[in-house]
Amino acid sequence: MIRIAICDDEKHMSDHIRAFVSDFFRKKNREIQLRTFSSGEELLNYDGQIDILFLDIQMKGMDGLETARKLRAGKFRGFLIFITVLKEMVFQSFEVEPYDYLVKPVDEKQFEKTMERLY
Repeated sequence: MIRIAICDDEKHMSDHIRAFVSDFFRKKNREIQLRTFSSGEELLNYDGQIDILFLDIQMKGMDGLETARKLRAGKFRGFLIFITVLKEMVFQSFEVEPYDYLVKPVDEKQFEKTMERLY
């Protein structure tokens, strides 16, 4: 079972990524557990295992980069994929070792390319 989390304060974007993720793993015939979070604070309060995390950078309250710093300082060693409109944050994101950096609106082909590489 692959445990996946999506953290984005925009519900429509979470739903969009959820659909991409579900479709990808359905095609691979792999069972997943999928959770969504609407803020960095909510994600940090979760104490379950996460294998793949899709994280927005620009969120109300704690931003995604700060959330990722706290996760990496703790126990999170999973795959981190940023999903954001902020192209200019790509180099800053390296400090938290993301697996990839996808720019919104996320293109399905680019998403699948990332996921095939990760899979």
